[in-house]
Amino acid sequence: MKEYAVITGASAGIGLEFAREFAKRGVNIVVVARSEERLKAIAAELSTTFGIESIGLALDLAESGERKRLAEYCTENELDVSYLVNSAGYGSNGAFDILDLANELQMTELNCIAVQELSRYFIEMFLRKRKGTVINLASTAAFQPVPYMATYAATKAFILSFSLALRNELRGTGVEVMALCPGPVDTSFFRNAGMAKPKTFLRVHPPSLVIRKAFYGIEHHKPFVVVGGLNTFLYYLGNITPVTWRTWIAASMFGRKRRKTS
Repeated sequence: MKEYAVITGASAGIGLEFAREFAKRGVNIVVVARSEERLKAIAAELSTTFGIESIGLALDLAESGERKRLAEYCTENELDVSYLVNSAGYGSNGAFDILDLANELQMTELNCIAVQELSRYFIEMFLRKRKGTVINLASTAAFQPVPYMATYAATKAFILSFSLALRNELRGTGVEVMALCPGPVDTSFFRNAGMAKPKTFLRVHPPSLVIRKAFYGIEHHKPFVVVGGLNTFLYYLGNITPVTWRTWIAASMFGRKRRKTS
């Protein structure tokens, strides 16, 4: 029986690149996002190009019932899932007190709670066969608070902490969890977050590099992977730098002038 990879947020960006790479490696895929027409086109293209089975499921993973439906679909159809990629998520930019609260709460739901719930469902499947890998999309924003992207950075800190803890719990079971921590990536993330690409010394990496580093991490059983040499250097530098300094630097990179208050 051919194994499957389940990839969320697969209609574009990093999720789509994960789907292509798994398909290229002969792994069947289940691509998940909200856009049904887009998923149908992606599934058809990958099946034709790589000769694998590609299933598109249009689900809103911000809804708990939809997350359960994804797990039940895989179980009911007896799919031999060996990989779960939690790539669905988004960000926002601005002072927290003037951002739309409903959108901030939904971001937390999708970026954190959805990852938590899906990880539970699929880890249970993986433990039954003593094999499987969960890849959770974190960010270099996980390593320090980011003013004006406060909720987003906090969700990614949750992802990193959650992933590392689960990995330790699962030692010796044949099931692994890895966090992927890219910096700025050339996707629609910044446009969707309502911001221009940050003008910083950090390089904006192509999704293809992120995927290459991700599979290196999977194959070498890494607990987490930081994408980019400079990002890796900054990660190690951050271990010896006060968090207040790093927060101030992040604010200068991503901040906007606050509105005047009366």
